Amino acid sequence: MFVFNIFLIVLYKYYYIIISVWNNNYIIDILWYLFCSILLSMLLFKLINIIYLLNDVFIIFDIIKIISYQWFWIFNYNISLWFINITLETDLWIGDLRLINTIYTITFLIGINYKLLITSADVIHTLCIINLGIKIDVIPKRCNELLLYYYIIGSIYKQCNELCNILHGFMPIHILIY
Repeated sequence: MFVFNIFLIVLYKYYYIIISVWNNNYIIDILWYLFCSILLSMLLFKLINIIYLLNDVFIIFDIIKIISYQWFWIFNYNISLWFINITLETDLWIGDLRLINTIYTITFLIGINYKLLITSADVIHTLCIINLGIKIDVIPKRCNELLLYYYIIGSIYKQCNELCNILHGFMPIHILIY
C-alpha cells in the first residue's frame, strides 16, 4: 500500500508533466503501474503474515536438548535430568529388540507443545523419525530447533540414518507417546 500511495501522490502532483512526456499509451502505463503496485502490496502483506506466524507464538510445555556424539545420544529434559541413550549388550534382556532397544525412553504427552534443541558434538548425524515426519541433519556447532505437537499414541523406534562412523547403526532412539 505504501508504494501505491506514493504512486498516487506523484501522479497527482506531476500529472501534466507526466502526460506531456508520455506518448499516447499513458492510460495503459498507468494501469500497468497500478496493477504492479497492488500486486506487490498484496505479496508484501502475505509475507508479513507468514513471518509473524513462523515466530514462536506457541506455549511451550518443555524444552528438550539433544546432543549427538559419535556413538550415542544425550538427552536433557531439565537442568538436572540428563541421560545417555547408549545400549550395551549386558543391558538387554531375552526377547528385547537388539539393535533398536534403549535403556531410556523419550516420553511425550499428547496435545502438548515441545521444543527440541538438537546439536552434535563431533560428527554429522541425522535425526530421522519418518513416523512423525521429522528429518533433521545434526551438524556440529549448529543448533537446530524443532517444534513438536503430537496427536498419535504409540511407541516409535529409530536409528541414526547418516553414515557417521563405524557404529552409526547402533545409535537407537526410542520414543513413547501417550
